[in-house]
Formats: sequence, structure tokens, C-alpha cells
Amino acid sequence: MRVFYLELKRILKTRLTWILLLASLAMTLLMAWLPTTFVEVDGLKGLAAVRRLKELQADTEGEVTPEKLEAALAAYQQCLKEYGAETVYDLPDDVYTRRILPVTGMLHGVNEVYADPDTGIGLGLPNIDPAGLGDYYAACRARLMSLMRMEQKDHPAARAEAMRLYEKVETPYHFYPGFNTDALDYQMLLGFVLTLFAAVIAAPVFSSDYQTGADDIQRCMRHGRLELGAAKAGAAILVCGVTFSVCMVLFIVITDSLFGWETVGTSVQMLYSATMLADMTVLEIQWFTAGASLLSLLATVALIVFLSARIRTTVAALAAALFGCVLPVFVYFAAPESVGLWLRALIPSSGAAGVQTSMLYTMLDYDFLNVVSLAVWLPKAMVTATALELPLFAAAGVWSYVKHTLR
Repeated sequence: MRVFYLELKRILKTRLTWILLLASLAMTLLMAWLPTTFVEVDGLKGLAAVRRLKELQADTEGEVTPEKLEAALAAYQQCLKEYGAETVYDLPDDVYTRRILPVTGMLHGVNEVYADPDTGIGLGLPNIDPAGLGDYYAACRARLMSLMRMEQKDHPAARAEAMRLYEKVETPYHFYPGFNTDALDYQMLLGFVLTLFAAVIAAPVFSSDYQTGADDIQRCMRHGRLELGAAKAGAAILVCGVTFSVCMVLFIVITDSLFGWETVGTSVQMLYSATMLADMTVLEIQWFTAGASLLSLLATVALIVFLSARIRTTVAALAAALFGCVLPVFVYFAAPESVGLWLRALIPSSGAAGVQTSMLYTMLDYDFLNVVSLAVWLPKAMVTATALELPLFAAAGVWSYVKHTLR
């Protein structure tokens, strides 16, 4: 235990570590605040605009019932008819603010749900019969079926699994105005930045001692092999994990305090796709993605520790670590879909550092790993893979250090 404490102290006394820890805190505060600056309503910006939006949409908060949807769509269409407008862009600004903006949050998924089942093209809100919204949630299920026929036409097991997941989604949805998707996007961006910082902290764990020759002396000491290797790996994983956890908790608390804690009771389907498979509110998806990203980061740090134990120079170890962090981005854009999905599930940094492949964006899609008659939703596969990779790579790193040959 004393060896572990000394290694932990050694990492924390490094100037670069403190710079990165302070930078992590600064980035957390900045990214928690920035999403509020993008809100503009009725000539107001920032938190004033958030408060104004809540006032305008106050009558629509709560359960998203078919009756509320019918009334909202009827009011929307009546406004267009009165002003002879084909779209809301043809309305005067004050009319849009007073009569259209109060119902837009409620009508978020209507055009998507009542899209053409063959082409997926929406009819447009002016062309949808309000009386037809009485079967809104049945239409959501039908819409998901048509989507899955297009997305997974050769995989009936994936279609069945998607429907099974959606059956668990609580309906009616809930909507509380004020929150926006920018805050969740910035949470994923923060995870990417923190993962890069963690890579810089973890990369020199073993390689720096190889490069300076200090390792030759350390190995001759009483606890200089297995215990020291485990202490080095454990200290790096602990520092990175605690830093990530503190920053994520701080981000969520600040973000939800700024937008209002009542807003995070909104169903994620009211912010993203109406047929999203996750049965979660905004608050639940914040914590779930934070936890999944933490697991991804820990597995990534364990992989970097393994690389550090195998590479003799700090620069090379750092280059390998950073490449491992951004690898999911290249896979996302360059690899064929059938191969890319498996790589995204297996590369530990996908959930935290991939940005496009992050856990949040993965949950928005309908991607499945298909093996014969078995279909696994990609977010579940990613979480399972990182949970297995964390101890595997950590043990491999320690073992590689123990077996490292003296120069």
C-alpha cells in the first residue's frame, strides 16, 4: 500500500499533471456555461432567453398526451391559416413568438412520426390532420417498424430486439421546456477533452522510467517488480478516473442548475428522435452517458498503461496513446459499416473520446451487432466490452512491466 501511495504522490507532484487538472476544471466550467449562450428567444439571449422560453411554453409542460398534441397542432395550423402563410418563416416575428413558439416543443416528433413509411420524408406539420394524433404512440411504434425495415432489412433479430427495447419506453412522454441538446453535446465534448488529458498523464507511467534508466534501479528493489508495476498502473487509473468523475459531476450539476432542475425530467424522445430506444429522461441519460464514458476512459487508460509498459520512450508512448484516443474517429469515417461497428464496440476509447462514436450519439442510432440469430444493441456491446477490457489491459500492462527486459 505504501508503494501505491508513493506512486500516487509522484504523479500528483508532477507540474504537467497539475496543469492538466486545472485545465480540466476550467474546461468543465466553460463547457457547462456555453450551451446557455446559444439560446435566443424574443430578442433575449442566454439565461434570460431560457426563462422567457419557459414562460412561453409553460402550458405544454408535463405529459405529452394525444389531446395536447392535437390542440397544439390545431393552434399551429390555425395561425398559418389566419396569416395566409405556407411556413412559419412567412409569419411576423412577434406572431411566431406569441403563437408558434409556445407549441413547437410539444410538436417536436410529430412530423417524424407521421412521415411517409416508404421514403421516410415528413409530410410537414401544415399537412398533418390533428385528429389523427389520437393514435400518436401507436404511430411511434409503426414508425420504428418502418425505420428498422430500412436500417436492418436483412436482420430480423435486430428488428425484433429494437421493438422489444422500445416496448420498455414509458409513454406518454414528458416535456419540460428550457433544456436543449447543446448541453448534452458539450458533455460528450468534455469527455473527449478529458480523455486526451488522461492520455497525457498516463502515457509516461512506465516509459519515462525506461527512458531515463530509473527502471533499472527500481527493479532491483524489494518491491520493484509486480508490486511497483501494479502501483504505477493503479495510480494512473485512479488519478484519471477521479478527475473525470469530479468534472462530469460538476458539469451535470452546473448545467442542470442553469437550465433548471425541472427541465431534466423531459423524455429524451422529446429532444431527439421520437422513436429513440432508450427509456430515459434527460437526467438519466446524463448520468448514464457519464458512467459509460467513465468506464470507456478507464479502459482507455488501462490500454495506455499497457502501451507504456511496452514502449521505451515517452514521446513514442504519448503518440501511441493519443492515436488510440482518436482512432474511433478514423474508424467511423473510413471503415466499412459492418467492420466499423465491431471496431467501435471493441476500441475502448469509442465511448468517451470518439465524439461521433460517443455513447450519446450511439444511443441515438439503431445500430446492432448481428451474429447469426443474435442481435446486440451497440451501446450495450460497448459497455460490456469496456467492462471486460479494463481489467484485461490493466493486468496486461502490469505483466508486461514485470517481464520487461533490462537494457
